[in-house]
Amino acid sequence: MLGATLAPAGVPDEGRGQIYLTGAVRSRGAYDLPAEPLLLMKALALAGGPADLANLRKVRVIRKVNGEETVFFLDVGKPSKEAAEFVLEANDVVFVPEKILVFRGAGRRAAVEVPLSD
Repeated sequence: MLGATLAPAGVPDEGRGQIYLTGAVRSRGAYDLPAEPLLLMKALALAGGPADLANLRKVRVIRKVNGEETVFFLDVGKPSKEAAEFVLEANDVVFVPEKILVFRGAGRRAAVEVPLSD
């Protein structure tokens, strides 16, 4: 549906439940699912997109399947059928980690993890 938006949790909607976006995204939080299927890429875009240091190659979707937690690892940083067609379900948690910056110079390497800021 063109022009659809994600409604922040608590806004009345005829949807199918909620999803949760967290980590290196611009608008973290709970969002009501629309009545039509919602693709992962569209959810990220409608929620403001990734933050500047988002690591789109290691996105995780955490989902409960038959009472067990299942984690899907998706590389949305490059075109793939799997990432392009991944449909979110009620209660999915989408986690976008931050990149780990590696500084090189004078024969040394140092990895620095940049913490999320609220």
